[in-house]
Amino acid sequence: MALVLLTAAVLKACRPRGTAIALGAWVPKRRVWPLVFLLMGTEATIGASLLAPIKSAWILLPPALLLVLFTGILAAAARRETRVSCACFGASSRTPPVAAIVRNVVLLGLLAGASTADTGGLDLRFLAPAIQLSLLVLIPTEAYGLVLQLRHLADVE
Repeated sequence: MALVLLTAAVLKACRPRGTAIALGAWVPKRRVWPLVFLLMGTEATIGASLLAPIKSAWILLPPALLLVLFTGILAAAARRETRVSCACFGASSRTPPVAAIVRNVVLLGLLAGASTADTGGLDLRFLAPAIQLSLLVLIPTEAYGLVLQLRHLADVE
């Protein structure tokens, strides 16, 4: 999860305009850029905090809350049938809201499983197949967004 959040923050920092465009569909223009920078900083801070050697399950609460917030926004976008991509990983991300929701639910499941690991509630042998399963979901959802982006570029030219 740390890698996901740090990657998202770095990619947003490299090309923040895509994130600004996605946020512009939801918030007033004067708040877009402050939110872009707040979002990048929040993702980077939470991602970095997950790298700290803290053994408490409470460390997983901020990324879980962030994912719940993002998933709620994505669900609203899917319900509105908006054409704006999530820009979850910066301007290059074209993942449709429904695919991003699936990805977030998988990540929330991993966080939930990891939160019980230090209490003895989860057999750590579960994590290896869970990570493999999550990759089987995450890679196609992001690949689908990439295919849509390539198709759009081909139509433009």
